[in-house]
Amino acid sequence: MKNIFILFILTMNILFSNILLSVPNENSADIKVGNLAPDFKGEILDGKELKLSDYKGKVILLDFWASWCGPCQKELPFLFQMYDDNEDRNFITIAVNIDKKLNSAQKFLDKLTEKAHFPIVWDSKSEIPALYNIESMPTTIFIDKNGVIRFIHTGFTDSSKDLLRQELEELLK
Repeated sequence: MKNIFILFILTMNILFSNILLSVPNENSADIKVGNLAPDFKGEILDGKELKLSDYKGKVILLDFWASWCGPCQKELPFLFQMYDDNEDRNFITIAVNIDKKLNSAQKFLDKLTEKAHFPIVWDSKSEIPALYNIESMPTTIFIDKNGVIRFIHTGFTDSSKDLLRQELEELLK
């Protein structure tokens, strides 16, 4: 009987959590392909302020990640390489880290053999992901030169690489 009660409580907790996750954030825009990307301000790791709208006219890869996220650990080095291969083509990558402690993000980045040549925003309060209705890590969003969301991806596997390269090429034409 005790096990049934525990199972019931766990089931209700999962159901309630899923309902809460599906409720849209009242402060967020309608995040879908074809809509304008919401503007935001954030502080990059070197302390400077970044504003998304400052990059209008460039293709933007906006990536949400965390140091504790396994797929993010595989994706970020790929994003470094993809950026390096295309940085002279009117393209910018902006990575938004949601670790609660800056030290966690920094330790992860320090372990990587390649270093980021693009801005990394530290957002410990997850204000930017809330603006974009981000529910899982990593989430990658391509924004075209006019500020319109063109592609949205959740998760990352090795098979994601070709698709991300293809979509970037399409947007850079």
